[in-house]
Amino acid sequence: MYSLDTIFKVLVYSLFVISIAELNLKAEGEHVRDPRFLTKQYSNVGNQSQPMLGSFTSTKIEEGFSEDQDWLKGLPALGQVSGVTVDANGLVYIFHRGDRVWGSQTFDDNERLQQNERQRGPISNYTIIVHDPATKTTVLRWGQNLFYMPHGITVDKDDNVWLTDVGLHQVFKFSALKTNPKIAELTLGESFVPGKDSVHFCKPTSTAVTPWGDFFVADGYCNARIVKFDKTGVKLLEWGRSDNQQGLSQPSEYSLLIPHALVIAEDREVVCTADREHGRVICFNWHNGTYSFKLTATSIMGPRLFSVSYSPVEGGIFAVVNGPVSYQARGQRVGGFIFSAKSGQVIFRFGGNLMNPHDVSISSDGKTIYACELDPYTVRKYDSNQLFSAFFSTNATTTTVIPIVHHAVVKESIQTNSSILPAVLITASALLFAGVLLVAALIYSKARRRGCGHCKSNGWMLGRNSAEGFKLGHFLGQHQGFQKVNTGEESEEEEGEVTPFA
Repeated sequence: MYSLDTIFKVLVYSLFVISIAELNLKAEGEHVRDPRFLTKQYSNVGNQSQPMLGSFTSTKIEEGFSEDQDWLKGLPALGQVSGVTVDANGLVYIFHRGDRVWGSQTFDDNERLQQNERQRGPISNYTIIVHDPATKTTVLRWGQNLFYMPHGITVDKDDNVWLTDVGLHQVFKFSALKTNPKIAELTLGESFVPGKDSVHFCKPTSTAVTPWGDFFVADGYCNARIVKFDKTGVKLLEWGRSDNQQGLSQPSEYSLLIPHALVIAEDREVVCTADREHGRVICFNWHNGTYSFKLTATSIMGPRLFSVSYSPVEGGIFAVVNGPVSYQARGQRVGGFIFSAKSGQVIFRFGGNLMNPHDVSISSDGKTIYACELDPYTVRKYDSNQLFSAFFSTNATTTTVIPIVHHAVVKESIQTNSSILPAVLITASALLFAGVLLVAALIYSKARRRGCGHCKSNGWMLGRNSAEGFKLGHFLGQHQGFQKVNTGEESEEEEGEVTPFA
């Protein structure tokens, strides 16, 4: 019958099968960490479907903010204004391009800044203006001889200033401003070199910073991804892919077509991006990048959405600005809009005089909005009016709150523990099977040494007759047509070029 050597080989093979099973499960676990594979997994968390917001049907939307036309007094001359933000003290930070204009010949076919643009050197103007709207005075000017094509600006809770330059393909962090800084505290990306890896960007557009210091980069015009870093600049994860098809009626949750701006909604634990050419705001869990919800109202805003900002007042409000398009449907116009985070509906307009808005920022108390323009070169200020205050007084108890979706996260890790249990069960079952087999073999061997002749018929233990040699198929069963589960990653989608600029 079976020698101890044969039994030992069977046990070794069993352990080999266990190892393969665990490796397959581990590979599947790696897929779970990739947000592209999480859409179905989180599509119905807590028996509540993921909300698709913003299907507004009202025929009239009021202007909830009025422009303050005097606030610009004292501001120096500006170039194309690409970014604006307001800090916790109400100071306004303006990022502009001085004498540079982003046109169709600014970059070559490989997304590199043209040689003639590089030869001009960095912008000699002060590219960052810090303005106090209360006193209508400029507090600080800086940023000369540092940037080539400014884009996004963010101020975090510690007043650090984060900037993106699409010409340099870089992201910068400057410490809280007390003087005119010349050197960034943190620089990510290689100057003038576009790319898509842990140390390169391609025209990054914006940043957003968590309360604990981790930050996100929208990358941007070429790569259509959002990248998360820890506070030291070490990459943690990324998500997003390009479909390169403007105007899709239902683009997927992780399909981005120029993620143009980022904002943190701290009370909802999400990071949101203005998905520009899909005309929507789409929000993701700030720990692991899984989809949370989206805001869209293309019937009144049009197919493009350039920027988004957030205030936690009244259950949360999102301020957004759209942009001009080659065609304008009836009822659509360039300007700003306010979404209620409670209902997902557009509740107000603002900025009826905006022409080419590029960025927007709302104060933390929700009372003031700033919107910058590429042409004309200006920044506009809007203050909430009585209609805005009256709306929330009337609707304070009548609006359904959109649920915050919490995903399973342990110590802010993007790993999941869901793959551990199947591995444990498979391992335990296989070890038990091997143990039973070993005991049976020992009993048989002992009985045979005692001269147990009737044991010759004990082939039933392994499903074989005495004439057959050892076959592993008798252990595992003879299943025809069995195919191994494919755990290989999906192929990357081919990304086409994105031609819109600014």
